[in-house]
Amino acid sequence: ESRTESSATIASGAGAKTVTFVKAFYQAPSIGITAANLAAGDYYEITAPSASQFTITFKDRFNAAIDRNFQYQATGFGTEET
Repeated sequence: ESRTESSATIASGAGAKTVTFVKAFYQAPSIGITAANLAAGDYYEITAPSASQFTITFKDRFNAAIDRNFQYQATGFGTEET
């Protein structure tokens, strides 16, 4: 069954931020990011997406990790049975 999970605003901190889903998906979901307070040249990288979490890092135009606010929406299927 298809399902979506979304977040309130999260501060990334000036480094890699691991976000854990409230309920793990059956497999890694598609992840959409809405970023706030970005400056020209800022970007983000999503790494290690899995059924239960993902890691996001915001960087400036000089590739330095920076603190930015964001919300996510994850769309996938089912839940992980344990």
